[in-house]
Parts: sequence; structure tokens; C-alpha cells
Amino acid sequence: MAAGAALDPPLAVTRTPVFRGYALVVFACAWLLGDWLSGQGALALVPPLVWLGLAGAGLALSGGATLGERRLTAERARRVARILIAAGALLLWVGLGAARAAWSSPARDPQNVARLASGAQAEVVGLVVAEPDERDGYRLLTVQVSQVTLAG
Repeated sequence: MAAGAALDPPLAVTRTPVFRGYALVVFACAWLLGDWLSGQGALALVPPLVWLGLAGAGLALSGGATLGERRLTAERARRVARILIAAGALLLWVGLGAARAAWSSPARDPQNVARLASGAQAEVVGLVVAEPDERDGYRLLTVQVSQVTLAG
């Protein structure tokens, strides 16, 4: 045995990280996609718990694929497992972004006057609770509404 042979490191398998090191960027984009999706058409009616269910499904898919990947020996099967991990992570972040947007949407609050902003005329009675905010050509008033009467 040669003297230098004992110092050679064992062969290491090099693996590229999921999303090639841009995971934070991809997850932020997935979060924003979920935020956008939760306000589009029929998806705006989906309750927040359904979006959380989608996030949970993504977490289960990603976690299950992660556990399964460690037991696989074939390279093709490991590649499929890594794709499932990435898909599950994307579902997780899309679901979390959509759930956050759905929960914080003022359109879901039955007490919010913004739900009445559909082009119809309404009479609003209330108190101005903050100083007017002067903007370019208009004033923003914060009103505590006590009564709303719809025209017609």
C-alpha cells in the first residue's frame, strides 16, 4: 500500500440542491402565486381551511418523498423522489400564501363596508376616527361606520 493511498478521501456523491440553490426565491414566488390565486375568479370563494389543506398535502407529499428517497438505490427512482419533494414544497408554499391572503381578505369579513363597493350608491353614517390623509388630489378618510343604507 502506498503512503498517499491511505489519505485519499472516499468517493463522495455530489448532489445538486433542490432548485439549484434558489429555493428561497422559488418559495417566495410560490407564496406570491398563492396570494394571487386566492383572489382570482372562483378561487376567491375557496375558504382558507381548504388552502391550508392544500399546504398540508404538499407537506405530506414532500415529507413522504424525503423519507422514501433515503431508502431508494436506483438513480431514476431517486430523481423521481426529488421531483416529488420539489412539487410538495411548491404546493406547501402556494397553499400557505393563498391561506394567508384568504384569511386577511376584507371581502370575507361580513362587517366590512368594502363588500358594498360594487358600483351601487350607498349612504354611510359614521364618525371620522383619524385625521384626513392628504394625497395627490384627494383625501383619505378613516370612518367608523355605524349604519349603511343602499339606494333602491
